[in-house]
Amino acid sequence: MDFMALLQTLSTGDVVLIAALLLSAIQIAPIRIDPWTAIIRWIGKIMIGDLPAQIAALEKNMAERISGVEKKLGEVEAKEDERDAVNKRVRILRFEDELQRGQFHTKDSFDQVLSCDITDYENYCREHPGFKNNQTAATVEHIKKIYAERLEKRDFL
Repeated sequence: MDFMALLQTLSTGDVVLIAALLLSAIQIAPIRIDPWTAIIRWIGKIMIGDLPAQIAALEKNMAERISGVEKKLGEVEAKEDERDAVNKRVRILRFEDELQRGQFHTKDSFDQVLSCDITDYENYCREHPGFKNNQTAATVEHIKKIYAERLEKRDFL
């Protein structure tokens, strides 16, 4: 019996069984040919198509959006910091106006203006050289002078 005659006697099930055994034997062989993994990967690629490319595009899009949001957030924080500095300047100037009109203040009021408003305002001005600060330099010196005088005389409100 030759090889062709032997093939004709085999059924389809026998051929599938022999193919499975041969593929398994190849996978077990030390050469490490792995046909099952290759077949499963090929089927997986057919099933998911270009999903990895779509995921990569979505990740890139989200990264760009996050970058844009972070930039906007930075701009909002910068505006809020500037607004806070302007409010501190207003409080400093208002305090000076009250001193000019002869109004007395408590030591706590002076401490608040000196330690919070003036210190924070001067730090902001130092960190932001483009910020207009012509209005408070003399005012701050006058507040500090009055504070020293009141401290010496102990005549806070």
